[in-house]
Amino acid sequence: MKFFLYLDALTYIGTCLEAEVLRSLVDELRDVKERLKHIEENMVAKDDIEALMETLEILSENPKILEEIDKAIEEYKKGQYHTYEEIFGGK
Repeated sequence: MKFFLYLDALTYIGTCLEAEVLRSLVDELRDVKERLKHIEENMVAKDDIEALMETLEILSENPKILEEIDKAIEEYKKGQYHTYEEIFGGK
């Protein structure tokens, strides 16, 4: 975030530069700031990519897993499940 401090510093020392040059420089830096902000907002974290790759690997190794998940969801909706307490006897 040092970049954004430079923008403030340039604005401050701008009294030493010609006004038109300063405005052009500040506008350009603001544009760069906006582009960097856009890039940052659209980045995908390395951990998220790794998690996705692991999911794809699991799905590719067991193609019926999605059917099993769908079946489990249907069973849950029908009340065909055991509670934590039923299995482990309390929290």
